[in-house]
Amino acid sequence: MGRDVSHQGFFRDHGRNTRVGLLAPDGTEGVGAVTLAMAYVTAFYDGFRKEGGEFFAYPDFFTFQRRDPLVDYGYFDFWPDKDVRVADDHNATAAAIADRSINVLLLPDSPPTERAYEPAQDERIRRTLARCFLYSRHGDVADANLVIRCAAEPLGTYVANVLRSVNEPMPNRLESPNAERPALEQSFRETTIDDALMRI
Repeated sequence: MGRDVSHQGFFRDHGRNTRVGLLAPDGTEGVGAVTLAMAYVTAFYDGFRKEGGEFFAYPDFFTFQRRDPLVDYGYFDFWPDKDVRVADDHNATAAAIADRSINVLLLPDSPPTERAYEPAQDERIRRTLARCFLYSRHGDVADANLVIRCAAEPLGTYVANVLRSVNEPMPNRLESPNAERPALEQSFRETTIDDALMRI
């Protein structure tokens, strides 16, 4: 049975230099991770707010996509110039992730496949990668060990704007909330680096 954890508790070890990567090979499936992505964004800004005073900063969060045109994830605060086009190749994708020293990777829950990585790429990505979470385009994964539930807005509006950047309609499941569905809930499965590398 699970237990409730506050945002502050879950992110107690989060630092302002934590770098998050969202792997969205087809572009738009990353909306299935909006709650976790925005939770990391909030943790980033909470670090600055705790110190007080004015600040001007954006997190070093990146998306990695394999299709053109690139989907604009600016409404998730993956900005500016943080949407990265990568080749449809696991070594090239690992290199792009390692180049940006990603610490937390969010990636689609696809079937794992044994992959032969170049030794240099394998070592480089493992050097900085610390946590990996699997997500689903539809917002729920099997055997989830993390569930995030929050107000549907403004996240629903953020998703709509991300999809609008490539002229995709809003899925029915993410339409504006009503009295029956005032909240947005998504599930994730934290996994090992070894498992994540079989899904890149």
